[in-house]
Amino acid sequence: RLGKVNLTKEPMRLKWGVGRLVAEADICPLVVPLYHIGMDDVLPNVEPYALQIGKKVSIYVGEPLIFDGLVEEMKKEKRSLQEIRKAVTDIIQNELYKLKVKCEELHRQHLGSDSSSSSS
Repeated sequence: RLGKVNLTKEPMRLKWGVGRLVAEADICPLVVPLYHIGMDDVLPNVEPYALQIGKKVSIYVGEPLIFDGLVEEMKKEKRSLQEIRKAVTDIIQNELYKLKVKCEELHRQHLGSDSSSSSS
């Protein structure tokens, strides 16, 4: 199974492949986490899959995550690849959870400002 769309909007555990992409890269990548709300309103995941115009989308971009120090330290400690992947994945996942809270607040403000501006 390749992946899935989260229709419930409940937090999901990231797959360790996320950590593997970072931990096993020839050059450790800079990870820029982002969280978005509202894309499922623009392009719903239910039929008729029609693009919806005029919907609100909020995107919150986090601070870049740098993993080369962590990965190198864990390799020096002779940690298993599985442990390294999990550590990297956990950090990314925790950052996404934090961004989710911030993005939800931003989205509420975004929706609230639309209703207040239309009433004036």
